Parts: sequence; C-alpha cells; structure tokens
Amino acid sequence: MRFYQVLLFLFILYTSNLLNAQETTNELSELSIIGLPEKSLDEMVGVRDVNGRICAAIQFISDADGFKYNSYNGVVRVDDEPGRDMVFLQPDERVVEVFKTGHKPLKIILSEYGIQLNSKEVWVINIKADASNEISVIIDVNPDDALILVDEDTVQSKKSFKTEPGEHDVSIVKSGYNSIKKTINVSEEDIFFEFVMKKNQDEEGGFPWVWVGIGAAVIGGGAAALLGGNSSGGTDPPSSNTVPQPPGRP
Repeated sequence: MRFYQVLLFLFILYTSNLLNAQETTNELSELSIIGLPEKSLDEMVGVRDVNGRICAAIQFISDADGFKYNSYNGVVRVDDEPGRDMVFLQPDERVVEVFKTGHKPLKIILSEYGIQLNSKEVWVINIKADASNEISVIIDVNPDDALILVDEDTVQSKKSFKTEPGEHDVSIVKSGYNSIKKTINVSEEDIFFEFVMKKNQDEEGGFPWVWVGIGAAVIGGGAAALLGGNSSGGTDPPSSNTVPQPPGRP
C-alpha cells in the first residue's frame, strides 16, 4: 500500500512540474520574422569555417538587442552591432535558432523561407521581439566607479536598468580590487542587489619590502657605529662625511 502512495505522490509531483514549466513557457514573449528574407546584393568579406570553406552569412536586423544564435552545424562567428547582427554560417547550414532572454526561441528552417546558403552570400532577415515583462533593477556596488557587466551589457551602480525576470550573470571589475562574478535571480520581489568589493592583498598590505629595506639600513648603520667606536669609550666614531686617511709610513 505504501508503495502505491509513493508512486502516486511522484506522479502528482511530476505533473505539477510539467504544468509549471508549460505555464512558464506560455508567459514568454514571441520572436517573429517580419516580411520575407532577402538576398543582399553585396558579398561579404571572406570568413572561413573549420573546414577552410568560405562562409555564408545571415544579417539579422531588429529594433531590439541582446540576441543569441545557434545552428545545427554550429555558428562560425557573430559580429554584434546595435540593431544588426551578422551571423556567419557554414555554407551547407539548414537551420538557425534565435534566442533572447524572456522570449521563446525562434527556430528558422531556411528552406521554408526560400533561403539557400552559398559561400560569400548574405541574406537579410528582420526580427521582431514582442514586448516582454521587463523589470527595473538596481545594482549597488562599493566602490561605485567599478565596471559592472550584466549579461555582457554595461550598467552603472545605483542607477536602474530594465531586464527580464530570471537569472543573469554579473561581473564587476576594478583595478586594485578582487573581481566579482555572480549570478543574480531577478523577480518582482528581488530587484535590488548589493556588492562590496575587497581590495586585493597587495593593495592592503602595502609594500613590505620597503620596510625591510629601511630596517636593514638602520641595522647596518648601527653595526657601522659599533665597529667605528673605541672600545674604551675614548673617542666618538667618525662622521659619515669624514674620508678615512691612509696610515702613515713607519
């Protein structure tokens, strides 16, 4: 009897997770293609794949930014510019996938859009990203002039910026301080994140060799004073400005 109860519990748990995953997917915004792809009249500069073949390319144009790309054969290179990304592909590529945080992935089967890739040729595709449920987030860093990167985008300390809910990679760098790399989880409840950078050991400890050198100099000076003095206490050691004279002839 207990075995069936455990089995029923696992089934309910699995079903609940499946429904939650489905709801999360339904909450994501859509990516879509605007109009029909067009072949560019201009050929691109030769970029070669791992097999030495000159690549084909697809230029994705959009009002949005922050796209990521993948393909069945693997993306060769991406030249990322605001509003337009040049994605270099192997000339026999057939499928390209477009990703953006907060949106469902867009799978593009090239043949369905009449796209036949060839070396040096460039196709142009316009992408639309539906408005997502972005949240205003603040990251507070001490010191506040450190370089802050969120998913490779630069933000400023104590100034709000918008991003989608979910996990984001944060990197914080400043000369003389230990770098910070963390993953934050943004939600309606979690919108403020605070980081305090620590100085690295060289900055905190100063330059101990300077003090060692000074100490050695002091010790050396004391030794010189002892060696130059009269054991009976009759005379003072010569000053450092006195040049020793050679002994007289017998």
